[in-house]
Amino acid sequence: MRRLKRGGAGIAGAAALALATAALALAQMPATSQAQQPTQKVLPPLTVTAPAKKAAAPAKKKAATVKAAPTLASEPATPAPALNVVRMSPIGGSELPLDKIPAGVSLVSTEQIERAGSNSIVDVLNAHVPGATINEALGNPLATDLQYRGFSASPLNGTPQGLAIYQNGIRLNEVFGDTMNWDLIPQIAISDITVMSNNPAYGLNALGGAVNVIMKDGFSFQGATLDTRLGSFGHKQVSGEAGQRSGNWATYVAGEWIDEDGWRDLSPAAAKRGYADIGVKGSGAELHLSYTAANTHLGVVGPTPIDLVDERRANVFTSPQTFDNQMRMLNLTGALAVSKTLKLSGNVYYRSFRQKRPDGNVSEAIACDPSKVAPDAASGPHGYLCFEEDDDPLFGSGGVALANGKVPISALPNGMDTILGGNDSIGLVSSSFGGTVQAVSTERLFNLPNQLLVGASMDRGRARVKSQSELGVIDPTTLVVSGLGTIIDQTLNPLADDDDIEVTPLDLIARTQYYGFYVMNTLDVTDKLSVTVGGRYNVANIQLEDQINLTDSELTGDHTFQRFNPMAGATYKLSRGLTLYAGYSESNRAPTPAELGCADPERPCLLENFLVSDPPLKQVVGRTVEAGLRGQIAAGTDGRDALGAPRMSTINWSLGYFRTLLSDDIMTVASEVQGRGFFLNAGETLREGVEAAISYRSRRLQAYASYAYVNATFRDALVLSSPDSPVGDDCPGTDPDDEATCTFVQPGDTIPTIPRHRLKLGLDYWLTPQWRVGGEVIAVSSQFLRGDEGNDDDQLPGYAVVNLRTGYKVTDNIEVYGIVRNLLGAEYATVGTYFDTEGLRTVAGDPVGVGPSGTELKNPRMITPAAPIAVYGGLKIRF
Repeated sequence: MRRLKRGGAGIAGAAALALATAALALAQMPATSQAQQPTQKVLPPLTVTAPAKKAAAPAKKKAATVKAAPTLASEPATPAPALNVVRMSPIGGSELPLDKIPAGVSLVSTEQIERAGSNSIVDVLNAHVPGATINEALGNPLATDLQYRGFSASPLNGTPQGLAIYQNGIRLNEVFGDTMNWDLIPQIAISDITVMSNNPAYGLNALGGAVNVIMKDGFSFQGATLDTRLGSFGHKQVSGEAGQRSGNWATYVAGEWIDEDGWRDLSPAAAKRGYADIGVKGSGAELHLSYTAANTHLGVVGPTPIDLVDERRANVFTSPQTFDNQMRMLNLTGALAVSKTLKLSGNVYYRSFRQKRPDGNVSEAIACDPSKVAPDAASGPHGYLCFEEDDDPLFGSGGVALANGKVPISALPNGMDTILGGNDSIGLVSSSFGGTVQAVSTERLFNLPNQLLVGASMDRGRARVKSQSELGVIDPTTLVVSGLGTIIDQTLNPLADDDDIEVTPLDLIARTQYYGFYVMNTLDVTDKLSVTVGGRYNVANIQLEDQINLTDSELTGDHTFQRFNPMAGATYKLSRGLTLYAGYSESNRAPTPAELGCADPERPCLLENFLVSDPPLKQVVGRTVEAGLRGQIAAGTDGRDALGAPRMSTINWSLGYFRTLLSDDIMTVASEVQGRGFFLNAGETLREGVEAAISYRSRRLQAYASYAYVNATFRDALVLSSPDSPVGDDCPGTDPDDEATCTFVQPGDTIPTIPRHRLKLGLDYWLTPQWRVGGEVIAVSSQFLRGDEGNDDDQLPGYAVVNLRTGYKVTDNIEVYGIVRNLLGAEYATVGTYFDTEGLRTVAGDPVGVGPSGTELKNPRMITPAAPIAVYGGLKIRF
């Protein structure tokens, strides 16, 4: 590991040296006006706004308030220039024209983000990216999953993560489980978002692709905006931003405050998010220091049994369930044009993250069989509690009166009539730092236009995780779990074998070291043909250190994964505005600390809370092939701009095929122990499909339509534990009396939670220069429930959602707007799974009616219902 550490220090040192050189160059430059800046930016934003500025006179106070792109209800002026350059790596300086990129690319502009009026980036991507959809497993609008081409970026541990997420060059996938907390990004500060597949330069976890979020700065945005909003379910929101430029310097600050009660019981959402950037640039050099901070409190109520949903859609199943997140992030980025053909760029960052999560659940504790567990005087008339099996006593510490660590039933509030639950809790503190340094050369090769990209990155992280399970009591009417103060710890059982220790407190330190070295070269063989080749070498080292058992722990381990991922592709301009592309790439994902620590079916984890053993998992390897067409058509003139040039209406379209085959895919499997699961390598899986998109843009109308077909299937026969599925069968090799249930997967079976069809339609139309109306329709087909990998049960039905929006400019600076979500009040769900209908019982084993109506839960299907119709209204002021 010494070599790796020296290599990481070298990368960080090189990045710091590049940034220091850029700073020195800037310090020696005289101040220049905006009009004197070079026409080619060193770190151009993805929204190409420079042309709108070039014709302007030297900066004046009035010009400084002009926005970089049309705003939410802007007058029907000349459309903003199309996004036509894309970063080929997470940091700037690596841009290529879209028509030279041999991969599927979706671009979302700040204008589209503003018009959507959503608090969640995932909602915007869901509306505008053909292969994207959302999964609302946690039941909170700020804590949704993004799913792209069948791969997920989710805040929930236990969801296999298959997308790499970046913000201004910083990898946002969390240290412990590669999870993605979308609620921590200040949405008002986003300039644009790129979703790209087939590019190994984005490093680990980019199996399905990468999402690159670029933030605003004072060079791209000047002026100020204040946005206030009220709406359904007690929604209140205030957001603002301000940008200013003075000579070579520019500053930008933004903040958001969001608070709502939530439409389901116990599902509040509260967020405070901020972003600030200070930048300086001169001829050939640019430097930015940015800071991101966020505090969020989310009620994540999760799936609810169908029986309770049918009774009342706002019902929840067991609480408390919340996420309390806190994040701080500092990033220094810079670039230096060494010559006309050589550009250096890099970044160094530090990021901290804290999370607290209480999670109320049904308990696995039952009454012991007195004939199997000898009672004593302290146990009272009913004996002890056992854990899962009636001959396995439950042991704990603290709380109710214990008898040598065992829990007497007589000590429970209602004795044998007590309904037991578990208050599981997790505390996570992590920090990460790292940097990237890269060089881009545009020196001609064989006297042909060429771009060579060479870079290296280092990301090091440390996470400490503490968790425990507290024995509690469930109120059958509210389903709230109240703790009894007893912490379950099966290691206290003097007679227990290692295989019997299923629940114990956890204190774990995880250390991650990720290194990457990448190269990519794009050669214009002819004025029509461009060929790109390259690859990335990834090294991942993951160390787990058990802080409870320091000398002899199966959890402690040291794992190293490495791989070189090649890529090759080409684009060919069939005609003006029509490009053919094709490419092949490989990618890999190392198992996360959460997965490595929870991979033993004999000692399953209480997902999100417990790690108990450390058998090895293999890394996942993806092989992607894709091909398609992209085009732009001039659809006639639409008046003239202020300079007398004709305005052009345009049609942009794309059609593509993709195929990603994964080897040793990692998936989550439910354990026979209620509420627990484990990770395993599930052989080969395949995501294959097509994406089609078309958009039209004129002075008064902007419209789009897209369709995606995603066929996600298993490629190997598997036997997977699925204890709560009503259509499973006896697991092979088990005693029929054990009632162990498995699902049998055949090659070609569909992977659950991934719908095959996604159709999206949207438009915005300016009825007058002041009044805009718009909306979208999102339709998604059915999907199999999680736990039905064998495809034996009925699917979760598909759905269609209609959203509307409008905005009216009272003056040039004041706008009122309205948003309606789920206009038709569709009752649907985006995710479903199963639960144990026998799990909610009294200690005596009697069934329990729950909720205000005393409903007895008989249907094992559970879903997270989506929100009903919601209406919001707001006022936006621009300065």
